[in-house]
Amino acid sequence: MTAAGAAVEIATNIRADLEFWLSSGRNEGAGSVMDAVRQMFVGLPHVKLVENGWQTWPQFRQTVRHMHLLLQPSYTESFNVVTADGAAEGVPSVVSDCH
Repeated sequence: MTAAGAAVEIATNIRADLEFWLSSGRNEGAGSVMDAVRQMFVGLPHVKLVENGWQTWPQFRQTVRHMHLLLQPSYTESFNVVTADGAAEGVPSVVSDCH
């Protein structure tokens, strides 16, 4: 929810179209969050939600490589592999402080 809300805010402020990619297929208890993100985007002009199924690591790195900005807030991970993949592909990341 944090990343989705931030993405909408950023896109609105810079007046850009938003294509918001989310890994899906392994919700690991995040079903209600996915539903809330879907509802957040309903009816918003210039906003597209892309639910990307689980990929192999090389496929995921290729997907990340095409992003302009990676938003990866995590409140539980001590090392965020998704952010590391983004850095390896030259994609800037916005992350949260992990406590």
